[in-house]
Amino acid sequence: MTAFLIPSILTTIVICQINIFLNSSLLFTIFCLKGITSKSDMSLVYSRFAADIGYSCSIIVFKLYVLAGMISKTFILKNIIFFVIRATVILGIIRTSLLFIISLDRIIALFSSQFYNPNRRKLPLSVIFLIISSSIAFDHFIMFGYCENVIDTPIDCDSARCCYNACYAHFWISREQVMFCCIVMMTVLLSLKLVVCTYFTHNQHARILSRATQIAMIDSTTLILFNLIPILTHVWFASSDYQTYASITTLSRNLGFLMNTLIIFRILMRDKKHVVPLKISS
Repeated sequence: MTAFLIPSILTTIVICQINIFLNSSLLFTIFCLKGITSKSDMSLVYSRFAADIGYSCSIIVFKLYVLAGMISKTFILKNIIFFVIRATVILGIIRTSLLFIISLDRIIALFSSQFYNPNRRKLPLSVIFLIISSSIAFDHFIMFGYCENVIDTPIDCDSARCCYNACYAHFWISREQVMFCCIVMMTVLLSLKLVVCTYFTHNQHARILSRATQIAMIDSTTLILFNLIPILTHVWFASSDYQTYASITTLSRNLGFLMNTLIIFRILMRDKKHVVPLKISS
């Protein structure tokens, strides 16, 4: 088991580091170098880039802690694993919520473009952040209030399974499944709308996909391929080695994030401004 876990942990760390670099490069190019034009309809996507950075950092910290514990038990501290995993869960909620909101935003923009597009800018990002903060607060309430989870993890705990009780674990899995199923349904609707616009409409403008819509489609596709399958197959792996399965799931998800980021990085870098040097005549 250890022979598989260590390469899996190291691979996940490398994938997260690459993901951090690519997302940081995009944000730096957009907001500092001004090499890519910042667009208002992409504000949620930019927020998702930042969430990806935070989530990848939390995964690196988690994997390094597990790796350190495998090397020597002296690195293991009581209840630290709870707070490390809790950070990954919170950042995961932020990322998934943003992905859901982005997909919903694109659905409304495509089906009610005449009303939505002129009024889209009137909705401040603070409202979106308030919704996400409320989701995190509700998650805390379910954990400590309804499920009565306590912070008392075994000293040899190295996964979420021994951090949370059965009540919260069931809530977490159910919430993820519902969220991903909603994203799948919105992706299907978005795809059908795009097919209609592409093959059955004579409006050339309707056939042009905005960058936000393209990225929403890419996000949803990679999420379905790399995230939804591990969650749904959890039922069949319940009696197997959980540590190995959790490691595979984490690796699969972060590999999906990396593939997603690579595609988006390539798309946005095409829009990079070409600076023409100024010629000074003597």
